[in-house]
Amino acid sequence: ELNIIASADGAEPGTDGEFTVSLPAGATSTEDITVNYTVAGTATADADYTAITGAVVIPAGQNGVTVPVVVLDDNIIETDETVVMTITGGSSASFTFTAGASGEATVIITDDDNTAANRELSVQTVLNAAEPATNGAFRINLPAGITASENIQINYTIGGTAAAATDYVALPASAVLVAGQNSVLLPVDVLDDKIIEGDETVVLTLTGGSSASFTLTPSAAAAEATVTIADDDATPANLVLSVMASVPDAAEPATNGEFTISLPAGVTSAADIAVSYTISGTATAGADYTAITGALVIPAGQNSMTVPVDVLDDAIIEPSETVVLEISGGDDGRYAYTAAAGASSATVTIADDDYNSNSSVILVTRVSDAVEGGAMGQYRIALPEGSVASEDITVNFAMSGTATRGAGNDYELGPGTVITAVIPAGDNAILINVEAYDDGIIEGPETVVMTLTGASSS
Repeated sequence: ELNIIASADGAEPGTDGEFTVSLPAGATSTEDITVNYTVAGTATADADYTAITGAVVIPAGQNGVTVPVVVLDDNIIETDETVVMTITGGSSASFTFTAGASGEATVIITDDDNTAANRELSVQTVLNAAEPATNGAFRINLPAGITASENIQINYTIGGTAAAATDYVALPASAVLVAGQNSVLLPVDVLDDKIIEGDETVVLTLTGGSSASFTLTPSAAAAEATVTIADDDATPANLVLSVMASVPDAAEPATNGEFTISLPAGVTSAADIAVSYTISGTATAGADYTAITGALVIPAGQNSMTVPVDVLDDAIIEPSETVVLEISGGDDGRYAYTAAAGASSATVTIADDDYNSNSSVILVTRVSDAVEGGAMGQYRIALPEGSVASEDITVNFAMSGTATRGAGNDYELGPGTVITAVIPAGDNAILINVEAYDDGIIEGPETVVMTLTGASSS
């Protein structure tokens, strides 16, 4: 019978193990005995120890022989490993031998790499990124030269000013460092946008790692790294504001207009933009439209904002009037914005609804008759009730009737002697006096007839 024992265990970096193959205690043979065996276990030949041949000879006259397990040092974090030798039989020139009750033995190789210093993870920035298409990367490492015998799941958190799925492709919740590898690359794939935002950061912070057998901790000195994504949108061509007026324009009594102040098409800002502007034009704030403040905010993430022109209805006969908005500039706390060339101002026109076939009529009525040498008579020249003019209106008229106008005759008009009158801007009517002269002639009542011949404003 042949037996085997593990006569010595091994250990990295240089303590060899040993098997002893022997006959029963005190027995020898007169012939050399070739002993055959198989080798198995968790240790790997020529990686953890020098490969063993598969047979050994017990010389004639000896009870046994040793089989060395020559340990090979590595830099792999692993559990203690085994070399298992199993006798399959033996023979000499004249005899055949079988395995005895102790036909199998195990040498343990103790690992020297499973230390706290080696079970440490670090992260570094491999590449910074830039819009539109330059990707960045992190690398998560074990200590230099160290690998593990098992896959390691690495856990981390992601922070920074950049937004996942907007500025870059969202990173997975964890990474796997494959057995036998020293590091794993984690790409930061840039997503191009049209947001004025400045350079942004992706910050990876290691929280730990684990495999089936090991627990790993972050390096105190290198647990965090930052990839910077350079922005390509804060350019002079994008830092401009333009304005356009609504189509159609505004109109009395209640059709409002509006201005739209915007960034270039598709562009937004990561911060609120305070926009300032001036208002002018022929329309009067508070009378023709609700007064406009002169400032607005384009919220972060929006391309534009509107400025309403809320029409106020009046009863004034006037031409169409204008509201003109001119951009002064803008600021989002990081960048200054200028007015776009050719689109720095716009005009909303407010159409008047008071000049029509009725409001443009001038009416004359008799207010009172005249008496020779006594009370004056009066005519009233007026716009329709409720209407006023925005400009002076010159009214022309002709006089006829049985009475004769002029000094020494029957009457005279007042004020003045011309046959025109002016309804002042903002007024509805004017009174024309008829002063009757006492001519000492016995005669019946005479008539003074006023006929309007036309009117115009400036």
